[in-house]
Amino acid sequence: MKGRKYGSVKDLEGGKFPEKQALTIVWHLYRTLDVLHRLLRKTYIDLKFENLWWVDGLEQLKLTDFGTLEEIQSGDMQRRGVLRDLLLSAVYFCKMATGYTPNYSLGELKEFGELKKNVQIANISWGAKRGQRLLHRNPAQRPVDASDVAARLRTLVDFWSRDEDKVLEIARKSLDRAQTAYDDANTHKKPISEDGLNSAYRARSAFEIVTLRSPDVDIAYDNERLDVILKAADHLERGKNLLRGRSYSLAKQVFQEGMEWGEDSATLRRWAYLAEIGEAISPTDFEAIQDKAFTMLDASFGKELWEESIKQLKKIQSPLEVNQKNIPMGLSSLFSEAHLFAEIKKADEALDNGDFQDAAKHYRVANDRLEELPDFYKKFICDNELGNLEASAAEMDKKVLRAQEEKAADADYDRSIEYVKGGKDNEALDLAKKAYRASCAISYHSERLGEIVFTALEKHNYKLAFDCAQIALLCGDIAQKLIVDLALTNKLYKASQSLEIPDPIQFIKTSLGFGKFQILPAYKRLCKRLAGQSRKEGERRRGCRLIYESR
Repeated sequence: MKGRKYGSVKDLEGGKFPEKQALTIVWHLYRTLDVLHRLLRKTYIDLKFENLWWVDGLEQLKLTDFGTLEEIQSGDMQRRGVLRDLLLSAVYFCKMATGYTPNYSLGELKEFGELKKNVQIANISWGAKRGQRLLHRNPAQRPVDASDVAARLRTLVDFWSRDEDKVLEIARKSLDRAQTAYDDANTHKKPISEDGLNSAYRARSAFEIVTLRSPDVDIAYDNERLDVILKAADHLERGKNLLRGRSYSLAKQVFQEGMEWGEDSATLRRWAYLAEIGEAISPTDFEAIQDKAFTMLDASFGKELWEESIKQLKKIQSPLEVNQKNIPMGLSSLFSEAHLFAEIKKADEALDNGDFQDAAKHYRVANDRLEELPDFYKKFICDNELGNLEASAAEMDKKVLRAQEEKAADADYDRSIEYVKGGKDNEALDLAKKAYRASCAISYHSERLGEIVFTALEKHNYKLAFDCAQIALLCGDIAQKLIVDLALTNKLYKASQSLEIPDPIQFIKTSLGFGKFQILPAYKRLCKRLAGQSRKEGERRRGCRLIYESR
């Protein structure tokens, strides 16, 4: 195939592609996934870097290894295969655009702190950074349709590919639409419309790509207009000013609106808690803690330093308790949230270390902290950030059980291999069947059964190799590798039987071309000997054919 594998990206500076190329590759990838998912009703379950080939002259992506496609079942409401394809493609997008590879395994992301930090510092355009939202912490917030993602990526590719004057024209038209929406919002004292925000985001993406392509282009005035629109839509700054002006209820309203409209809902939610403190205490008491509270939310909370955040909250709590018997709800919520995300961090660390039992424990403690929050905020956190923590803990419990079963299965597979080497066929087969019943991943069983089959083939025990390759049929599911092994061992078993009859013609037909286990010279000599016997018996035609086929 013409082109070069994605693996060659490692040779580039920083281990990444130029942004235009990265965007084009991933656009083509999502467009291909759309065809697979929507038209062919299949998922690409074995998508790897090695499957991606880039053709420089054609500026085109080619994919290989379509032998492991999986059917999308009509009753699959959770669409696991589709979501897995979309997420894995997003992981590759991050690697190609930023040089950083998110920690991904078994269909899920393993950490988010490093991912967020690497995307923020990456030297890519504003629009490409927004594209990394494909890797949202909460799976429910990720895209569910490859066609939508492909359309957004194509827009960015167009900004890189079109004539710069045309891109500037598009950007300015988008800016004018955003300006109209901004003026309307000011007139009616309401947030800017979604269409207005999208126009502003489109203008920002286009202007920044033009600047990257031609740094000397003068768009200072355009950017000033755009900054005013985007800053006005910045709920954080508006809310802070309202707090300083003692308008606590209005500040809370602005922060809560920003949770739906803004880019950083977690930050706005915590400022809403602070506004609730202002509602619950006197303005004088609030102003006594205001500077410390502002610094705490900007610094320790903003940097996700949860233990430090808890310490700062205790300092804020101390003077409030002098004047009030009960801690204000907003302060209680800040404590709960700091403890909540401290536990999530511990759970993520345990998960990275493969300690599923410890991860389950921290997810459950985190869920207890989540239950302490008011229903509105609790639901928002579940829907937009963390998902179902009880389900996460239950999934960790399953992983613990699966690890235990895999450990026991490993021991059985190891003993089975030793039995194969020792010629104890029945014992080897029984242990392989027992091990395969463990609820481990099919890929794991495929690998271990493959070891047994390989060992049996090396011992020329084709009957045992065939029986072991058939074991996967017991559970009604079989991996592609075992299908190949099953076909190979079946042919070799039939070949060995044909020697015992003897039937050299059938042996040769079924034995040639098996690579490591191809026909042995001794068997060839046997066939020639049998061919000679056929000539002596007057079967000249059959003898000539045997000599020809055994060369």
